[in-house]
Amino acid sequence: MTSGTSGLGVQRDAVHQDLALDHVLAPALGAGEDHGRAGRLANPQLKPNPGAVQQRDVVATNMAQDGFWKRIWGDYHSRQVVFEVKNYEELEPDDFRQLLSYMTGEYGEFGIIVSRAKIEIPTERERAWIRTMWAEHRRIVMIVPALVLARCVSKLRSARRYDYTEDTLNKRMDQLIRSYLSIPQAKRFRKRKRKK
Repeated sequence: MTSGTSGLGVQRDAVHQDLALDHVLAPALGAGEDHGRAGRLANPQLKPNPGAVQQRDVVATNMAQDGFWKRIWGDYHSRQVVFEVKNYEELEPDDFRQLLSYMTGEYGEFGIIVSRAKIEIPTERERAWIRTMWAEHRRIVMIVPALVLARCVSKLRSARRYDYTEDTLNKRMDQLIRSYLSIPQAKRFRKRKRKK
């Protein structure tokens, strides 16, 4: 269910995006902080191009020299990483099409949709859209539920689990590539024996 276009819905979306940037995305992704690691994003910005036809929710500069974000830069040429923040659980086809329209030039071939999904793995319908985006457009869409990012933030408080976000994003990317991009096998039907 989408938040709609009512004034209250727009306000809720804006609050969700602000919270996502300030309290979840930036700390979880290490944006703007060095912490002695080179594998981070820099300069996260909410609504970086107001008034433009293509209005991205959050964009951060990929300056990584190692780790997950270096992988994204090397494999998918995403210098400016786009995050689309959705204030609802189940993503619609238009959400994928919207992100696709943003992934050009400096934005590369990779984007993230942050949703309010209560489960950590994409639905079968979302997986079908992920496959379509790759098969037809050579674009990677990673869906990251806000609950996963919130858990990443909570782990940042522990020095022992400092690499939790890095590990989580790498595992999600591996699962996306290994499982979601492959074409599902059709169900096999057993032949029935004919009665004589």
